[in-house]
Amino acid sequence: MNERSLRALARRALLLAGVATLCAACATTGVSSSEPAAEGANTQSDFSPRTVTVIGTGDILIHNSLWVQAQTDATKGAVDGMDFYPQLAGVKSLISPATLAVCNQETNIAPLGGPYKSASSTAAPWFNTPPQIVKAEKEVGYDTCSITSAHALDHGYAGVVRTVNAMEKNGINWSGANRTAAEAETPRIVERGGVKFAHLSYSDGFNGNAEPTGKPWAYQDINLSQILNEARRSREAGAEVVILSVHAGDEYSRQPSSGQVSLFKKIAKSGLVNIIYGVGSHVVAPVRKLENTWVTYGLGNLLSGQEDVGHRREGAAVEFTLTEQTPGEFTVTAGTGYPIYNQSNPSRLVNLVKMLPPTGGPDRWREAYTEVKTTLLADGAGKDGFDVPRPQGKG
Repeated sequence: MNERSLRALARRALLLAGVATLCAACATTGVSSSEPAAEGANTQSDFSPRTVTVIGTGDILIHNSLWVQAQTDATKGAVDGMDFYPQLAGVKSLISPATLAVCNQETNIAPLGGPYKSASSTAAPWFNTPPQIVKAEKEVGYDTCSITSAHALDHGYAGVVRTVNAMEKNGINWSGANRTAAEAETPRIVERGGVKFAHLSYSDGFNGNAEPTGKPWAYQDINLSQILNEARRSREAGAEVVILSVHAGDEYSRQPSSGQVSLFKKIAKSGLVNIIYGVGSHVVAPVRKLENTWVTYGLGNLLSGQEDVGHRREGAAVEFTLTEQTPGEFTVTAGTGYPIYNQSNPSRLVNLVKMLPPTGGPDRWREAYTEVKTTLLADGAGKDGFDVPRPQGKG
């Protein structure tokens, strides 16, 4: 039996044993039970609760040092002499088994062959990322990616189109940007494990970049009414679980901004969204339960070429288990955070729970694990059942 099957069976056994305790005080999040269940969902007469997992990770911010590493890692036959998979491979054991895996592709995708740019380039716009990164995201196991961020309009409408095209070519769902008005108006439903998901994404501005003239549907800036309307339309289109990625907050701050807190509370109060993944601040911030919505205020960087200062090479993969309470209505019944370290020379992601031994190990790994764990739990998520596993490496 493969790793995905073993992990799923173990999780289901635990949930079936403890779901009554975990959910005794929980109300469900989703459409009203008076509405018809989504096609393919359970009906009350044959109800057998389904269980799914959703995992989200932080910012993929490709600096030039990372595409130089991708060139070094490339083997014969690699697309245009670059291979980003070795840099992401360290989190595959977390990403691949999840029912739905969510990434944050923060930067525009460039044409194959470039020109490629990053924050170390001398001229704005800053970022234009090799398209080979999207191939690696698919190989690791991502199902859907947020592509709206402060850098989403670095290359205007053309950059939006290239990024969407790259996702589509590699079989990854996307959210937060659109090529046409019709695309923006059509709920994008992703079915995995027999459950229908919607992934929405919004950004708090675009670094002052000019918005495409006459194409307001090409990008998604934060607007509470628009967020709730899209979530509602997604539910009406059959989504049983709704995930929202929000690029917001104070850069490099491990505390949520007042604007984040206010916005996330209002979204949670609506009951339309199950999980909110905060991204874009480049550092990890706390996890919290608001109403029946679980929120991560910041997942940190997943892969970047930023210097190892101010916690910028620390990230988190945050996984939520959702269990069906009534037909078509899911509630989060477990949450787990996995500290990640973005090691350099060579650039590699380190799943610290898997690789760090219970005692000893590299000092920087130990520091990163402790910092991420402490930050994730700093807002009281532990009392609501959120957990960060102890290191389990063999040394």
